[in-house]
Amino acid sequence: MAANNQLFQLIQSLTRAEKGYFKKYCTRYATDNNSNYLRLFAAIEKQQRYDEQALLKAFEGERFIRQFSVAKNYLYKMVMKSLRSYNSELSLDVQLSELMINVEVLFRKGLTDLCAKELRKATRLVKRYEVFHKYAEIAKWEKYLYGFNAYSLSMEKRIEGIYEEEISSAQKLVNVTEYARLSYQLFNKSMKEGMTRDVEALKEYDAILRHPLMDGEYLAESVMAKCHFNNIMAKYYEVHNDYENFHEYNKRFVDTLESNPDHLTTNMRGYIHSVYNLLLSNVVLRNVNDFNEVLKKFDAIPEVHRKHCTDNLSEAVPVLSLNARIYFLLILGKFKEALELTEPIIAMIQKGVNPQYQITFVELSYFLAYTYFGNGDYRASIRWLNQLINEPYADLREDLFCYARILNLINHFELENDILVQYNLKSTYRYLAKMKKVHRFEEVMLSFLKTLLRTSDQIELKKELVVLKADLSAIATDPFEHNAFDHFDFISWIDSKLERKTFAAMVMRNQQL
Repeated sequence: MAANNQLFQLIQSLTRAEKGYFKKYCTRYATDNNSNYLRLFAAIEKQQRYDEQALLKAFEGERFIRQFSVAKNYLYKMVMKSLRSYNSELSLDVQLSELMINVEVLFRKGLTDLCAKELRKATRLVKRYEVFHKYAEIAKWEKYLYGFNAYSLSMEKRIEGIYEEEISSAQKLVNVTEYARLSYQLFNKSMKEGMTRDVEALKEYDAILRHPLMDGEYLAESVMAKCHFNNIMAKYYEVHNDYENFHEYNKRFVDTLESNPDHLTTNMRGYIHSVYNLLLSNVVLRNVNDFNEVLKKFDAIPEVHRKHCTDNLSEAVPVLSLNARIYFLLILGKFKEALELTEPIIAMIQKGVNPQYQITFVELSYFLAYTYFGNGDYRASIRWLNQLINEPYADLREDLFCYARILNLINHFELENDILVQYNLKSTYRYLAKMKKVHRFEEVMLSFLKTLLRTSDQIELKKELVVLKADLSAIATDPFEHNAFDHFDFISWIDSKLERKTFAAMVMRNQQL
């Protein structure tokens, strides 16, 4: 980001409450300079894009503008100071930082009693919220304080106790860090590959689970370590298509946070994603009642936890909620109901992709294409598939990008675009081969579509569809291949061709079998 743009970006990122607090903050320390900086703040706030020349013209002749880079730097620092003050009660890290500054100031002034009081406050917070990385700093100042006192047996025991607590805290920090690293390794892999069907890739997931700390939750020495453990187990079972255990460990993760409300409030991002994952496990298990119950809880998070839910996190909830809702409707074959969600989804996508939720926007784009396909609007489906295929996020959810190409072929088949089927068939195979995604399912589907190009009548087509259904039904029982059917119901599509009924009707019927 250009240096000239940093102040603009900072001001534009402020919430209404933060902007109001900044103005009060400047007024509280009223000076002529602050008045000028408030005017500069207001001028930058109104800009749609940063325009320095417009600012210079607006304040032409004013003294404070003569050294504009100095003025901008001062305003930037003022905004940051107000943000630190505003967030002092909301952020545990800020509270602890302020307490430790107080400790150092009081210690230097020789006010050891007051210093000890501030240390006790910091210690209570560190233990309550398990902020292990802060304990070493507290222990340092506690030992400094005891150095002021004359030697006594009780002092010796207390210092020994401080060292023991410091060691214990360091061990717990190592423990939770190890779990966090395992979680990162597993989720980094799954974000890239999606639901893999590669046996060798699954072995890498198995290797993570063979780590000694994954022997059981009893080895997790803190609340957050337990959260990481359950999160890892949930993702492991998801990629192995064991949805019952996927659901069970998602539920344990949510229960762990909800039974420790202090940790819930300081880890809102983790809580939001744990409840969202519980939504997804109810989707794949078709638990309608449980899904609706969890959805109500999920949608209410920004209001119920508004004190601890930042604007960024609050914005994530409706995006993730829409993703879960449309996914559930598509799995159940309720394509007309899913169509009602397309407008808000398109509005979100057009608004722009928050970098933290690129993977969700990839999924939403695919779900839009699937929704239009299920409603017989093949051209609209193709438009969204082409947009997805050309996205720069192909390193996320590789599985969805593969399914998007196959669904694209089926759309062209439905529109009887034989030339485009032939052209896209070759490019699709090259792409899948490059991505090493040519598994049994892809081989069968691509072979079928290639055969269709040589099929001349409906009788022959019906025979090929019967063979395809038998092949895909066998593949669907393979635990390594089953997840190919999670984002498109190929069996119901074949049934719709054989029975000359709508795809949506066949999905709804087959889901009830």
